[in-house]
Amino acid sequence: MKFDFPRPVPEIPVKNIAKAVAYYQKNFGFSLDWGGAEIGLAGISRGKCRIFLADQEHRKECGNRGPALTWLNLESKQQVDQLYRAWNASKAKLMSAPESKPWGLHEFVALDLDGNLFRVFYDFGTHLRTASLAFTKRLREEIRRGRIRCSVRIWTRQHLKTGAKHAVDDGYVVVDTVERIAPEKITSAVARESGYRNVSDLHSLLKHGKGEHVYLIRFHYVPPRPR
Repeated sequence: MKFDFPRPVPEIPVKNIAKAVAYYQKNFGFSLDWGGAEIGLAGISRGKCRIFLADQEHRKECGNRGPALTWLNLESKQQVDQLYRAWNASKAKLMSAPESKPWGLHEFVALDLDGNLFRVFYDFGTHLRTASLAFTKRLREEIRRGRIRCSVRIWTRQHLKTGAKHAVDDGYVVVDTVERIAPEKITSAVARESGYRNVSDLHSLLKHGKGEHVYLIRFHYVPPRPR
């Protein structure tokens, strides 16, 4: 198969469709697209996120039981914080406030009326620890524009060599230099070139890494050839 999969749509168990739909609309900001209590199933959505809510009668043949856990992967820490404030203002059930965890996620957890959980997160740590030059969507866009020309990684040993190529969307980056540095040697210029507002923001990410050494990788972006 060579076609891409669509976004999956989770089916979440609820006791009362009408009450569940009302909660998702009022507290989570979803819209009702179709269905309701008369069929025991409702489709709701917010942006590109789609969910089915199903009552016990509808789900009895599958034997599925709750609570369910749904992960919502947002694009930045700011988006996570903004959604938390919005849900807090709407009196949604919140288990925790946003926090940057040692495992590299900035996250909080919310509940619906039936105890189903939403883990809202931004993954800020994986790209710092990976052996390849993986980047978040926000950073990839800036790399393509030429605004980001270096990156910081936390490794136990050096993984890249000068001249190595790594795909970035349709183009790729070429590694120019790899240098092991002390964290205190990171300057404001390096932080900005890496896609962060300041040294403090970059240091806040570095403390979550599991590697022993900090590496500064400088690179240049090569766009795709015109077709």
